[in-house]
Amino acid sequence: MSNTSRHRDILRLISAIRSSHKDIEKLYLEGQCYNFFKILYAVYPCAECWYDPVEGHVYTKIGRYFYDIRGVQFASGLVPLEHLNGDKPHRWGSRDKRHFILKE
Repeated sequence: MSNTSRHRDILRLISAIRSSHKDIEKLYLEGQCYNFFKILYAVYPCAECWYDPVEGHVYTKIGRYFYDIRGVQFASGLVPLEHLNGDKPHRWGSRDKRHFILKE
């Protein structure tokens, strides 16, 4: 698969996820960005997790591009996400108490 073809496939996948629910973009921009990386990593094991320490947001690097729920992003100041120090990223999503469906 060429890099151009892979890039289009990634954008198609992101678009399908983004259009799956009206609140999904907000979800993956506010608290679930690491889990979005995990989805892309499951499909593209070559994906790398990068972090913007100013914005507090995770981006997924695949090839030469950085992605998030909005598609390809041209971010600067990113660093590889350090999983061993600080606030562990696998814990971020569990702190998110929002629900799409209200419990009765």
